[in-house]
Amino acid sequence: MFSMHSISKKTDHLNLDERSISIFRIFLGISILYSLIIIKFPYTIEFWGKDRLIPIEIMQAMNGKDAFSIFDYIQNDSFAYFWMISSIILSILYTLGIQTRIVSVLLLFFFFNILQAYARYNNGFDKYTFQMLTWSCFLPLNNYFSLQKIINRKKVNQLISFIIIIQICFIYFSTGIVKYGDAWKQGYAVKILASEMWYPGKFASFFTNNEFLYTILTYATLFFEITFPIFILVNYKNNILRYVGIIFLLGFHISIFFISDVGNFSITGVAVALLLLPNSFWKKINIKLKESSERIFSKSTQYIFIVCTAFVLYTFVQKNLLFISNTYHLYDRNSSAINRFLQKIDVPQIAENSFQFQYWKMFAPNPASRCGWLSIEYEGDDGLFYDLFTNNIISRTEHKVSFIPKRQERYLLSYARMFKLQDIYYSRVFLKYWFFRQLEKRNIPKSDYHRYYLAEYRAEFSKNSTIMNPIEKELYTYKAIENLDISLPKKKKCT
Repeated sequence: MFSMHSISKKTDHLNLDERSISIFRIFLGISILYSLIIIKFPYTIEFWGKDRLIPIEIMQAMNGKDAFSIFDYIQNDSFAYFWMISSIILSILYTLGIQTRIVSVLLLFFFFNILQAYARYNNGFDKYTFQMLTWSCFLPLNNYFSLQKIINRKKVNQLISFIIIIQICFIYFSTGIVKYGDAWKQGYAVKILASEMWYPGKFASFFTNNEFLYTILTYATLFFEITFPIFILVNYKNNILRYVGIIFLLGFHISIFFISDVGNFSITGVAVALLLLPNSFWKKINIKLKESSERIFSKSTQYIFIVCTAFVLYTFVQKNLLFISNTYHLYDRNSSAINRFLQKIDVPQIAENSFQFQYWKMFAPNPASRCGWLSIEYEGDDGLFYDLFTNNIISRTEHKVSFIPKRQERYLLSYARMFKLQDIYYSRVFLKYWFFRQLEKRNIPKSDYHRYYLAEYRAEFSKNSTIMNPIEKELYTYKAIENLDISLPKKKKCT
């Protein structure tokens, strides 16, 4: 018969260290603060206030029934700022380790509603951060490196440790398995990622121009992601495999930080790497483990924990297999039988953002090779074309990036810049409202709209490309944007 004692013995090497949990809390808190202050706060009104960029009825229809939010019912600018500022304050308290048992749950609730309000435009880095925040609520976050004086330290719940370890393994293993495109097989995926023109990292050109480096990084990423569970789950001499896995995670996320702007993804990734630091690491730097007490549960409560853990693990396995199957099913019809079976045993999703989200598609099957940028251009009285945001003259023969969006706007526009305007429903919706909002903000009279165009630059990248070529440009009139079909598409039946 199962007991907490037998489970403890078999998974003892997977227990998270209290000191690692505390350093994880600090970095995850910084990641959330970056997301809230730098990325989201400047767009509080546009997405959470009364005068939203996309009308609430359209956003609700896009989001679907799984994306319920408090902002569906309260549409007020002051309330939106209150919610964002409260979230920032909670993030600061979380980072500092003050009353983390209450603060972590409150922060999760606030962050949940922020993401749910525009669920169809959630970024992968927010999903990743939300997942880590969710499970952190069950951890003793402030045993160490906290401003609050702790009298009664609590031990880490071993079942929670196991769940978090398995979740981390699935995140990297699943995204590694679906990286089966030519860019990964031929060793130039990192080159494509570093060749981004609209928001490159500070050292992107170094990675783009160094074939030896980008080839090594491409294959190393593919290898370590697929084998990542081995490095984390296998207990080997002096935790050597665990250290290799941690070094990979740190190298992976730090290199992405230098290659491309992916929000707070790299900060959360570093937090996860630090969470995995074993007991032996802290012994070496002489930070001793202080005495902490273990909560005593009744046998019935223990069984409830075991059942809940089994359900969560089943969800992880089934959802990740379904994600992998769905990805391969797009290219291999032979997988349809497996795909249908996994859909039949699928666990209904309780919310768009929850622990059930297991769609870890990071630069897979390939990094996007279809790329480009967007802007709004207008025809001046002199017959020349100008960029609306910079007032730079637009060359007719040489295509250069004039406008680089910032913060939340940057990530939302990135959905639309890699494909033709009509291709993706969510892109059409955002671009339609974004285009006219930019004209309204500048008090441009409607009688002059005929002089303004949405400029779409498209490019294709291949292994042998030194730059994104050829670049195609297309100008859309305000009438074309106005007539975009933004009716909700019908769902296709699975066959």
